[in-house]
Amino acid sequence: MENMSFALRNFLFWGLPTLYSLMVMALYFSGSQALVDWVAPRTMTEPWSVSGDRELGLLENGQNLLLLGCIAVLLGFVPKAEHVLQRIGAGMALAALTFMLLEEISYGAHYWDFMTGAERFEGDTNFHNTSGYTNRMKQIVDVGMVLWFVFLPLLVPLTQSKWLRYFAAPRMIILTIIAALLISKLAHYLDDEGLAVRAALSNNISEFRELFTYYVWLLYCWIMVHRPWPGGTKAAGL
Repeated sequence: MENMSFALRNFLFWGLPTLYSLMVMALYFSGSQALVDWVAPRTMTEPWSVSGDRELGLLENGQNLLLLGCIAVLLGFVPKAEHVLQRIGAGMALAALTFMLLEEISYGAHYWDFMTGAERFEGDTNFHNTSGYTNRMKQIVDVGMVLWFVFLPLLVPLTQSKWLRYFAAPRMIILTIIAALLISKLAHYLDDEGLAVRAALSNNISEFRELFTYYVWLLYCWIMVHRPWPGGTKAAGL
């Protein structure tokens, strides 16, 4: 990404996810039932649904695509990695991201219901919505994001450590974190003002911030597989 123009880097780091989030937000808070259906569609088997199923809309499926992108990037990198530690790290990340994707899609329950017309399973079918630790898990992720993608990049000019420089994301990613915070604040403000015609995201308005979280992960995966290993030669994938 270092060879990209400044304008293109800004667009990829924060412009693209911001535009997508604003588009989905405009649909959700438009006041039009038809437009809200793009964010939380009322399926043919549940046309009477008051809120609709956000799991089948543009916001949640956008998150799923980002996680799939992370998995695809790492899968392509693992057989080409020049060092065994890169393979181990990528493998661990793959396992974690696959678990996150399965959790996000409730292990396929929503799509199964949509395709078969079957009645929805009783309750949630994923761990993070049934464990009682949803908010705690979100807080842990938020703290980790700030430490890894804000403080770590800011430390780079202060150290000569090749390992810190290897793992630290470009400082421009801080703009992505700032954009995520602003989008989240705007979504919460519009929701608090009662502008949503259906309550599909009433308790999950943080999904807009979550979209940015997965976008940051995809950026980081792409950056890491194109970085040279600190103890070796040019990294595979370039």
